[in-house]
Amino acid sequence: MKRRNFLQTSLVATGLAAARHSRAAAGATPVRVAVNGLSANAPEVRKYATAVDLLRRLPGTDPRNWVNLAKVHNDFCPHANWWFLPWHRAYLYYFELTCQDVLADPTFRLPYWDWTSYPRIPGPFLNQSSSLWDGTRDSGGNIEIPTEVVGAPVIQNIAGSSNWIDLFSGATLNDQQRSPRASGVLEATPHNGVHGIVGGDMGNYMSPLDPIFWLHHCNVDRIWASWARIPNHSGPPDTLWQNHKLAQFYDPVAKKQITPAAGTTTDPTKYNAVYDHYVTVAAPGPALTTSIRRMLSAQLADSAPQTIRRLSIEAAPKTSGGSVAAFAASMNADFSSTIQKAIQPTADNFRTANVSLVMQDIERPSSPSVALRVFLNCKDPSLNTPLDDPTYVGTLAFFGGDHGEDHGAGTTYSLDVSRTLARTIRAGIYTPQTPIDVSLVPVDLRNPKVAPPDGVVKPNKVQLIGLAV
Repeated sequence: MKRRNFLQTSLVATGLAAARHSRAAAGATPVRVAVNGLSANAPEVRKYATAVDLLRRLPGTDPRNWVNLAKVHNDFCPHANWWFLPWHRAYLYYFELTCQDVLADPTFRLPYWDWTSYPRIPGPFLNQSSSLWDGTRDSGGNIEIPTEVVGAPVIQNIAGSSNWIDLFSGATLNDQQRSPRASGVLEATPHNGVHGIVGGDMGNYMSPLDPIFWLHHCNVDRIWASWARIPNHSGPPDTLWQNHKLAQFYDPVAKKQITPAAGTTTDPTKYNAVYDHYVTVAAPGPALTTSIRRMLSAQLADSAPQTIRRLSIEAAPKTSGGSVAAFAASMNADFSSTIQKAIQPTADNFRTANVSLVMQDIERPSSPSVALRVFLNCKDPSLNTPLDDPTYVGTLAFFGGDHGEDHGAGTTYSLDVSRTLARTIRAGIYTPQTPIDVSLVPVDLRNPKVAPPDGVVKPNKVQLIGLAV
């Protein structure tokens, strides 16, 4: 982003933050407000900084101790499965209660970092004399989040998505909280991307050590809350999801460990997940029927409901000299034309069919800021291919590592490619009844003009799954 454009964006963000702060202060019920543009003396920032300082001073035997709170994430957080959103909503809530406890202020609400309108770490968090400082951040925290990760079109598409996995990630087949499945776009793009670009503590499962973590996840939660405000958008109806006990949090009011049911998190008011501003979606797609939603949630399973048609096409990555292409190049996989029955309706209305690209067990790169740009039917994809090219699908980032349940497996992604197929058909780039070409181009989100020097693209399995009523 050019400096002039960034300054304009910052001024707008500052004005919006001030206006929202005024509205929140005038209201009777506390809400979570954007930290964008707020000064260190703003009540939300000042109280949060005080709470962080007090939590850091608590002895290691206290479950409210700052490091102990981070260990909860390290030891229990689910990623790449459908408990990602509910678990983190509960985590935020009990942390917020803990802040209220040490502040002796039940009106305190965590602010959120709206990285779409303010794609830099807010100023109060860059003050080295503040408790909000974390010295492990990349470049001292002087980073910029690219629009391909947090831009308004990306976030609006997520908030208005009719593809269930875009929000909730992949469904597990058992009640194991950390059972790895697939990351959807909310988790894979803005969530993972911000973690990786900030780096340092934020680049691993002890990320709550960085005070910006909590504001980052508040914004992820706000996107879920925005999606849920659309009629017929609700959490998974499956009993396995609804009844799962989210392990485990410390309730400072009850003074004991607690494991709330995932189904209780769909009521935002129970978890203080009420915000001063929500993502505006111009034309959200219709919610998927229960049968299609269940199909999407189980797309990596062996069976499917009989009420829909499932066309699953698999392909092995192309290799060069016996090995998968290096990060400096793209990975390509060709798919036969038999998926055309699901693709064809997208020529008129991409919402009449869903086509998902599933890439399994991609090796994590050594750098947390390395991501993958995904293209369909792009003639010569590279870092120079513009992101407004009709063949561009999106950017997928990585986060974390093996937390004991992965068993050394890489990251699996599920990405809805319906819109991209529709664009390529309308642009005359792709014609149904011809092979589909998938390309992955690695990019370092901190330095997107230079190809990453290390790592390989190595998905063990690539699928296109087409769904049609």
